[in-house]
Amino acid sequence: MKTLELFSIPIEGLRIGSYKYEFSVDDSFFSCFEGSPIKKGKFQVLVDLEKRSNLYELDFDIHGYIETHCDRCLADIHLPAENVGRLILKYDSEEEEIEDVVYIKRESHHYNLAQHIYENICLGIPLTNIYDCREVEPFPCNEVVLDKLDQRDHAEDKKTENPIWETLNKIDFNN
Repeated sequence: MKTLELFSIPIEGLRIGSYKYEFSVDDSFFSCFEGSPIKKGKFQVLVDLEKRSNLYELDFDIHGYIETHCDRCLADIHLPAENVGRLILKYDSEEEEIEDVVYIKRESHHYNLAQHIYENICLGIPLTNIYDCREVEPFPCNEVVLDKLDQRDHAEDKKTENPIWETLNKIDFNN
């Protein structure tokens, strides 16, 4: 779990003001989370921390890709993913997390962002593993499969309409 220790930020001794942190996430990061839907990927995580007198506001800006199979052609692709998120750290006598607010003890020296980074990356993954891959050089998708899908789509468009619907469309409901 040494990998996740790299995602700790100091909170003790910070003066009121803004701080910026940058993290790189790769395959070793995702392997630390059991049952992760992401096995391979690369992400850049920018964290803007605003320290106030009684709390810390953290804004996450995450950009990168996961390595997966295209849902259209089954080729291996780098699926772009991005997300922004916010986390608020507040002091309390007990440590707990309620939605996007985490309560920490005053004696805390560091706070580990790994779980929040992981969750924000997962939230940024599209539901389907497709994107406008024709804009990428070199073209990652299987052109043969995509051509077959295009042919099938055009064939379905050319099918004649069902005569039952043609007859029903002629009915005048105003009379």
